[in-house]
Amino acid sequence: CARHGVQRELGALLARADRALADFSHPWLARELEWDLRRAAWIVPHLDAIARDDQRELVRTLIERYRGQWLPQLTTARTSAIHGDANDHNLLLRGTPDAPSLALLDFGDLHRSALVGDLAIAATYAMMTADAPLAALAELTAAYHRELPLLDQELALVLPLVLTRLCVSVTVSARRRVLRPGDSYGTVHEDAAWRLLTSLASADLRAVEAKLRAACGMDAWPIGAQIAQHAANVAAAPVLGGLSAAGKRHILDLSFASLLGGDDPEAFDPVESGVRIARDLRAANAAVGVGRYGEPRPIYPGPAFGSERANGSRRTRHLGIDLFAPAGTTVHAPIAGEVVHIEDCQGRLDYGGLVVLRHRLPSGAAFGSLYGHLDPDRITRLRIGQALAAGEEFAALGAPPRNGDWPPHLHCQLLAFDPAEGPSVPPGVADPDEFAAASAVYPNPAPLLGLDESAAWSATPIADLLAERRAHFAPNLKLSYRAPIDVARGSRHFLYDREGRRHLDAYNNVPHVGHSHPRVVAAVQQQFALLATNTRYVYEGLTDYSRRLLAHCPPELSVCFLVPSGSEANELALRLCRAHTGRRDVMVMEHGYHGHTTGTMDVSPYKFRQPHGGGAPAWVHESVQPDVYRGPIRTPDAGPPYAALVAAQIAHLEQRGVTLAGYLCECLPSVGGQLLLPDGFLPAVYRAIRAHGGVCIADDVQTALGRTGSHFFGFQLADATPDILVLGKPLGGGYPLGAVVTTTAIAESFARMPE
Repeated sequence: CARHGVQRELGALLARADRALADFSHPWLARELEWDLRRAAWIVPHLDAIARDDQRELVRTLIERYRGQWLPQLTTARTSAIHGDANDHNLLLRGTPDAPSLALLDFGDLHRSALVGDLAIAATYAMMTADAPLAALAELTAAYHRELPLLDQELALVLPLVLTRLCVSVTVSARRRVLRPGDSYGTVHEDAAWRLLTSLASADLRAVEAKLRAACGMDAWPIGAQIAQHAANVAAAPVLGGLSAAGKRHILDLSFASLLGGDDPEAFDPVESGVRIARDLRAANAAVGVGRYGEPRPIYPGPAFGSERANGSRRTRHLGIDLFAPAGTTVHAPIAGEVVHIEDCQGRLDYGGLVVLRHRLPSGAAFGSLYGHLDPDRITRLRIGQALAAGEEFAALGAPPRNGDWPPHLHCQLLAFDPAEGPSVPPGVADPDEFAAASAVYPNPAPLLGLDESAAWSATPIADLLAERRAHFAPNLKLSYRAPIDVARGSRHFLYDREGRRHLDAYNNVPHVGHSHPRVVAAVQQQFALLATNTRYVYEGLTDYSRRLLAHCPPELSVCFLVPSGSEANELALRLCRAHTGRRDVMVMEHGYHGHTTGTMDVSPYKFRQPHGGGAPAWVHESVQPDVYRGPIRTPDAGPPYAALVAAQIAHLEQRGVTLAGYLCECLPSVGGQLLLPDGFLPAVYRAIRAHGGVCIADDVQTALGRTGSHFFGFQLADATPDILVLGKPLGGGYPLGAVVTTTAIAESFARMPE
């Protein structure tokens, strides 16, 4: 996107500047500067200036990591004269966002420091305004690397130095607020810095390093492939005692396209999920259920997984493999190792009992395996440093709620690093945008568990879906977006793609009360369980539904017809109109849309005016749309003058010998611009139509059932009651259902027609 173009240009510009400064020397370059990332520990005595306890402790924790882990690496990194402050206030942009050109200003913070620090500082400010901060970091880093190659050590330091810069920035802002109240310049980035710092504080540094390496065209995580190969070659022992037979395993679908995890993708009911998983295993006659590696799952809800973030980002991709089996099933070491971590993680949807083992490659390099959702009591007998032989029992599966409140299962994960060097509790799931990098650090453990490629989630590429769609559907079946969303699920006002990214559904006009409303789902399930038939049978549910619908209508609208869709409802409305009047010609509002059947296309200017639309049939007459924004009359009292134009057109048609059967318009023109009809327009038009013997048809498909917010029907908003009311999409809450409601007289006229 355009912003990525600016980020790429910034990375390249900064690298060129650093390359030009490489041999620059001056005594002042060695001055002590509070922004020098090698001196960031100066903020420690000033942390009390940060008012909020949680924010102060966050900075304190990170600056301790800086002093203990990152600073020793920083002191051995390449140094150079660097700009030191490539923030948005020190850049000039010209050209366009798609083809930008940048200039760097203000060398007042020029100093000698770690070369990679210049990149980290620029990235800090670029990430503050980015929708996807880590993607912005990768763009910037890759562009810098292309101009000035970064070393392995430097790539590992980029995100730690971003965190360090943020800690310094928020501390400086807090101090300046105390020392210089009212000085807005000193706190210009403070809110954005806190948001970014909070979101990045728990980031997996190894996975981010792998992401940056991949963006720079390097092997994302070299040891990861070695570990995966070793796991495939080693003769691993069965992990679950007594349940190792391959024929007794069943792959479970816990993805967003499945309901095994529950009906609500923003909540998780472990009891109901356990019932559904057990039912699935019984149907497959399997003793062990396999939860797939890399699978995006809705069962990770809440702030801990990011599901409440404004941008819809959420950690959904599974980084291990799950083995579902009864609580108490023993757990055995698949290969020899030693215990390096034992913990009882008792937060809800956490690991519960957790054990991490360290293993060795033939080369001597260390890697780890993680086992979660264990019985906390059974792991107390273990000790750190304890050696385990391949096949040795060391734990048992826990039961909810002490296993993290999950259906009983084992979470097994490979760690492509020495687990004794942390993090002690690695993440078990990743954001879908970060999964490619995370999978390099946490390889698929399937070989270690005796499983094949079916234990890894895979989805048909969207390009293949589009190709198949083009092959089997007509080309005029259009998609809503240039980059289509591969929707897997809907809930309330959200749509979820296959990866679990959440999208606000502000367009879909079918599910009236939101996607997957439990009352609608229950009603449809109950009806299908009872009866599916047509209206030729006497059925109390049919008359009850019609009675409840008519209770909302004006008394004169007392006869109901039920049909499968809004298009069919408009077709029927035209037949009713013609049967009652004995006429054929119909007047419609310009830009109107009333359906996709042959008859409704004929009365839809939105369709017949398009290229190859065929134009209006001779019996269809377009009238003005009362558009007070773009039309010829834009005054506050535009309704009656617009209605007068319609009345004049009706009179002119009669002079030509054309008498109208009826007038059809939407209660709130949709494709014509989502326009509210001006006051007085529709009542006056209806009077004119009726004065000439015509019938008034209200297309309320889009606007009935309270969709306008103030009235139950759209025609009530215009203060005009039709002779025929057409209802569609909202009526079934997503189930295909439409209705036509009319007067007794019109219904009787229709009844006299031959069948």
